[in-house]
Order: sequence, then structure tokens, then C-alpha cells
Amino acid sequence: MINCKKCKALPTTYVCFKKWIIFISSVFFIFGEVNVFSDTYDEKNVQFENNGVKLAGTLILPDTAGPHPAIVIVHGSGASDRHNWEEHTKHFPSNGIAILRYDKRGVGASTGSWLSASPSILADDVLAGVHFLQKLPNINSEQVGIWGGSQGWTIGAFAAARSKGKVAFAIIISGDPKGQWEQEKYRVRALLRQDNASNATRDRVEKLLSLMETFFKTGEGSELRELAATPDYKKVLHYAVRGGVLPPDNHPAITWWRLNYDFSPLSIVQNIKCPVLSIWGEKDFLVNSQEAASLSTQAFNESGHNDYTWKIFPDADHGLYIRNEAGPGWAKKDQRLLAPEFVDLTTAWLLKRVTVKKDN
Repeated sequence: MINCKKCKALPTTYVCFKKWIIFISSVFFIFGEVNVFSDTYDEKNVQFENNGVKLAGTLILPDTAGPHPAIVIVHGSGASDRHNWEEHTKHFPSNGIAILRYDKRGVGASTGSWLSASPSILADDVLAGVHFLQKLPNINSEQVGIWGGSQGWTIGAFAAARSKGKVAFAIIISGDPKGQWEQEKYRVRALLRQDNASNATRDRVEKLLSLMETFFKTGEGSELRELAATPDYKKVLHYAVRGGVLPPDNHPAITWWRLNYDFSPLSIVQNIKCPVLSIWGEKDFLVNSQEAASLSTQAFNESGHNDYTWKIFPDADHGLYIRNEAGPGWAKKDQRLLAPEFVDLTTAWLLKRVTVKKDN
């Protein structure tokens, strides 16, 4: 079933519409026809700026007639470089769509610091990439959009909302519309369930999470530190804080959480005007995909958005890799297989919304 004003009925089920950060840490799919226009492309290093911060990246141009539609790739959380989500997006140039990958601020060849950047600053980095592309003569300035995953779901959506119509489309995957802290709490609770933790353990971890949230909000962490130092709570601290040790108050990871913990993507949905494709994996250990899809669909419907499409891929994890069982992280590198039809879906959905020129 599909419910999209721009799409035809499909023979499958589609519905339209982080290390220490804290370091808390079958039927062939036809959605329009997907054609490979060229197997060659032009790759070059580029640089653009946002308010004095230099962002270095790679621009990959199709070896076909331009001007091309283009995508800015938006990172997940953590120290992500230009190769983030590479496997998920490398097919676009062969289908006539340029892509811009860049090192997150403070990573690789980019200046600045992602640990001291709020969601709005990271969204403005994305928009700086969009504006950079729009000025290039071989890019269609009216067809520049974003592709983001995990925290890139949040930052990509925020960039689209802040763009005042300059972002032409958004493909966003594996994000929690309630925000980063709600996602982190879901991860912790999923880990507790997997370990079949006792009620006493769960209660202590919930207390720690509550005190951590208070700390992020107010800067007052004395009660959290005192409790975490007691024997019973010290035993369970590793659930709430990866490594089981609270970083000092001035640690960059604390700064990052204080800047990010309370931002809710649901609050900016009404400002997103471009077509949106949102994707999750059924066995995502970090995001409650069913709840995320339901909340996002409701928000987009209530905003009057007329081109929102979503899909949950069965048996797929946070990285949209197939998993036999749900569990922390992504599928092992030597066993990674992207969900069937994922590449076809993202390509075909986009080709229905942009213009790609073929060489004669």
C-alpha cells in the first residue's frame, strides 16, 4: 500500500507520508524506472565556509550533461568525516545526481569543533554546503537537497526547516523525531531489556538518567555524582554512561549534551516545505522505529505537508543493514547487507522529483 499524491500504486508495502558523547552512550520494486546513466564521474576536493569555519569535502559530479541536481550528505553523531554514509549514497552520481560529502567541523580537514556546536550551527553548516552547490554553474540551483542519517535525520530536517525553501528535497533515515536524548534513553532501556536486568537495576538506571537530564538542563550535577559513587549505583552506571565513569563537568562531551539534549525535531516540522522521504529499520536498537514513523507522520499531516513518504524496512538495523536479531550497533562489517530495495527506493523517489539530463 502506498499513500502519496505523487506516486503510483506499488506491489509492496510502502506508506507515504556514539567513544563518549557522553559517550552515554518479493516482487521487483518499481517506483518510476531507475536507470543507470553513467558508470563514471568526476571527483574533486572542495572547501566552503560557515561563519568563519572552513568545511572541507569532496564533490562528486556525474559524467553526464548538467546542470545536475545535487545532494549534501549530513553526518550522524560523533566525529564523522566525509565518508559517513558513503555506502548508502554512492549510487547517486551514476544516476545523474551530484553529491557533496564533507568532514564535520573539527574532523578531518575541517576547522571548528562539533562538540561545541548546537543543532542550529550544524544545520547552518549543511545550508552552507547547499549554498555552495547552488552557486556552481554545473549544478541546478533549484534542485539541491539533503540526505542525512541518524543525527543527520535531525540536522537534515532542521536545515530544511531553516532554509526558507532553498532545500529542494530531504531524504532522512534512522532518526528519532523526539530528539537525541530521547533516543539515548531508548538505547539504554533496550540494553536493559536485552540483559534481562532486574527491576532494581532498571530503577537505578532510570534515576541516573533523570539526574543526568537535570544536570544537562541546570548544570547542577552534585546529586548525580554523589549517587553514582555509591556501590549500588556504581554497578549500573555503565548502562547510562559508556565506560561507567562520569566525565568532569567541563568535559566537551558534557558541553555537547547540554547543547543537544532538549532539541525536538517535531518542533520544526511545520517549517519544512520540501518533499521528504523518511526511512527506518524495524530492528533499530537506537530508535523505536514504529513510534518514530507514527509521530513523524502525525506531525507532517498536521502541518499540511503534501509530499511526505515513509518506510520501515523489515529486519533492518540503525544503518539499514539486515540483522537476524536486534542488538547494539550495526551489523558486523563483513556481514553488512543493505536492506533490499533501499537503494532503489531512495533513487527512484528522488528521480521523480528532480530533472536529470542524459547525454545524447
